[in-house]
Amino acid sequence: MNQVRVAAGILDCQHLRVVNLFPVPTRDVPAISALGTQPEVWLAGRAEVAAAFRDADAVVAGWGVTAPVGPARGFMREQVAWFAGAAEDAGIPEVWTVGGQPRHPSRWHRYVADRYGRVTPGSPTERLAQVLVAVPVGTLAG
Repeated sequence: MNQVRVAAGILDCQHLRVVNLFPVPTRDVPAISALGTQPEVWLAGRAEVAAAFRDADAVVAGWGVTAPVGPARGFMREQVAWFAGAAEDAGIPEVWTVGGQPRHPSRWHRYVADRYGRVTPGSPTERLAQVLVAVPVGTLAG
């Protein structure tokens, strides 16, 4: 959550609301693979995401770049496509990402680490600001 708060500050957002693409609390992608095998699970979170779009000044996509396996993979693809369409319907043509992909906030610190040379030296906030980029929401549905 700290990384998300930093991003909100960079984007000059006064309020922060976090909603999940997959509405069941999980620790990792294997858990989503196990719990996300039925479409109803994925559909259950759509109302909350749509409500967040209505209130949003900015949207950060951060569900991660590793997809679940098995049936959950297809349901996730459908969820991302729905997300893109719902965002566009809500007047949100682009979303913020780290490095152009919906990297999970728990991975942002690694993405901006010195060893990768993706950013110039600076504070954690300055580093994140260098890689926080807006992308057309439709590109996420790939």
